[in-house]
Formats: sequence, C-alpha cells, structure tokens
Amino acid sequence: MIADIFNFAKMRAVFRGGPKRFGAYPGFPCFCGDRRWLVRFRRGHRNRAIITLFRMLENCYQKELPEAGCDEAGRGCLAGPVFAAAVMLPPDFSHPLLNDSKQMTARQRDLLRAIVEREALAWVVKAVSAERIDQINILNASFEGMSLAVAELPIRPGFLAIDGILDLCLNVVDGLVVYPKVIEKRLMSELPFMATENIMMDAVKAGGDRQELHERIRELSMEAGKNVKVEGKDNNLLELIAADPAFNLTLEDLQKSMDPSRYTGRAKEQTEAFIANVVQPVLDAHKDLLGVKVEINV
Repeated sequence: MIADIFNFAKMRAVFRGGPKRFGAYPGFPCFCGDRRWLVRFRRGHRNRAIITLFRMLENCYQKELPEAGCDEAGRGCLAGPVFAAAVMLPPDFSHPLLNDSKQMTARQRDLLRAIVEREALAWVVKAVSAERIDQINILNASFEGMSLAVAELPIRPGFLAIDGILDLCLNVVDGLVVYPKVIEKRLMSELPFMATENIMMDAVKAGGDRQELHERIRELSMEAGKNVKVEGKDNNLLELIAADPAFNLTLEDLQKSMDPSRYTGRAKEQTEAFIANVVQPVLDAHKDLLGVKVEINV
C-alpha cells in the first residue's frame, strides 16, 4: 500500500502541471473523464519517460505481473443470480469504446463484449445462484463468484484489480485490536521449532555428537508437531529434548534459548526505521483522512 501511495503521488505530480506543462492539454481531471485525450497526448509528447507512464496508465495498473480485472453484475437486483467476471487483456489493448459500462449504451456494450471476448488473453464469467445468495448473502456471493472466475482462468494472474476493494479493506480492519499477550503466546508456542539449531549446538558444546543430535532433534520435532497439529496439545518439544540423555541439557538450560530477540536479527531496528522514515510521513501527510469510516451494505 505504501508503494501504491508513492506511485499515485508521482502520477499526480505529472498530471498536476496543467496547460503550462502540457501545452494546450488539460491536466489529470480530464484524463479521468476522457481516455481518448490520453491517447492523443501520448502520441504527441516527446518525453520518453512520460510516454512510458501514459502507456502504463492507458492500459493497466502495473506491468510486472499478469493482471486480471474482476467485477460483478446483479448485486442491485432483488431476485435472481449475481454474475462475476475475470478478464485478462493484452498489455497493449486499447479501444475507444472501453469505458465505464454505465456510461455506455446497450449497443456499445454488445459490440465491446464481442471485441473483448475475441481479443482477451483469457476471460471467465461465473454465476452464483439466488439460493446460494440466500445462504451466504449478496456480498459474499459476489466475492465467491469472482473467486470462481479467477480460479478458472487458464492464465494465472499475479495481480487482481477489483472495484471497491479498498472500501472493503477499511471496513474489515475498522476497530481492529492487537493483543500483545496473544501474539507472544503464539510466538512462544512455535519458538522451540525455530530454536532447534541453537539447541543442537548447545548440546554439541556439552559433549554430544552433532550427526546423532541432528537426527534425534528431527524425530523429536516431528513428535512434538504431531502433538500440536493432530492431538491439539501444547508444544512439548523442550520437554522431549530435556528427557533425552543424548542432549545432556536440562529444561532450565533449554528455556534460556527461548529469547525471541536471538532469532530476529535487525528486524526490530529495520521495522522502527521503516515506520519512522516511510510510514509516519505518509500518515502525517494524509492525517485528514485518518479515521474515515466506510459502510458496506449487504
């Protein structure tokens, strides 16, 4: 999200120049309303960097990953199924009719449908029945339809462009609470598996054979993993190791290896620097938007 904010800021800086910077052409607001302006501008501009930017904006959000667009139709209906589509267009695809469907006539939509079906790299349309909507509600049915459509694409997309996804994200994380003690408990339950290399080296220092200890700690880790995953018990790897004479370590000795800071390297310092130098300036620049509420009607 931070990268998206930076990229959007760069785009706004380019378009904000207005007539003085771009000659007779208007700035960003006109681009949003008229795709053809972008095509004319791109062809007439000589700056290669800006031409590249416009090509990206004209055809897709990004170039690094295969991109699919997802949307639904039928959520506003009181009865009947909801339909969802996933479409992957060629990176250089362009057509003057391509626009918001609500701004197109029925005839234009029919014409463009045939063009998209013919030119698309891949496309899938899925329907979710009225009975299914009654079971899981219309919002979940829309996402289920989009998930089914994406899953059946013969080309696996690496990036999905979904209308309204940021509103949904805000709604989901609104009121999110982090409980440090819960996080600590879950971390400490997994830490013995992460500390096996250090435990093994401590056992070698205590006179153990490295090759033998390596096999024993593998076997004990699998036993402890079975206790956790299959039987739902607590992680007892440290107790198993302490009870094994090959390690020559007490449970108290093993507990000394359970300091999480021994296994995180510079992650703490790097995270603090990232928050202070990257995240906080973004939050300060957009502080008027913090706390915004989004309502999702189901």
